[in-house]
Amino acid sequence: MRPDFVVEKVKQTLRELLEASRYQPHPYRYGFVIHPRLEEGRVGFGVITAGGESFQLTSNLLGTLAEATCWVYGQLPVRLDRPGTPSERTGLPQALRVTVLDEEDHTKETLALLRARGPVTPDELVEAVVVLTHERPEGWPA
Repeated sequence: MRPDFVVEKVKQTLRELLEASRYQPHPYRYGFVIHPRLEEGRVGFGVITAGGESFQLTSNLLGTLAEATCWVYGQLPVRLDRPGTPSERTGLPQALRVTVLDEEDHTKETLALLRARGPVTPDELVEAVVVLTHERPEGWPA
């Protein structure tokens, strides 16, 4: 598939999810997908936003998610951050830690929305992670 087709398809899917939440008590206002991305011969994490931006996930951007609750497909609350000590959290993340919040409170069907848990490298990320947030994370593109 052509990269521009993929970005357009992801953008459309994210916009549909955001629109569907519009009349909920706490609607989602921002959405993105995290996926494996090949950049300069190295596999890293890529991001595609509902606005159609496509870029490499940096430690700074990932750091803005560390204290926020993110929602996989708008249904499963997770925390996304980078494993390691603060001194190891510079440059491009080589792993992404995905923590399901209150895991025992969710059905098997809801938990099945997310196959990636714990520390995951780009090579181990077997499917893209669709994430919605109630607000745009600080520093992320509009």
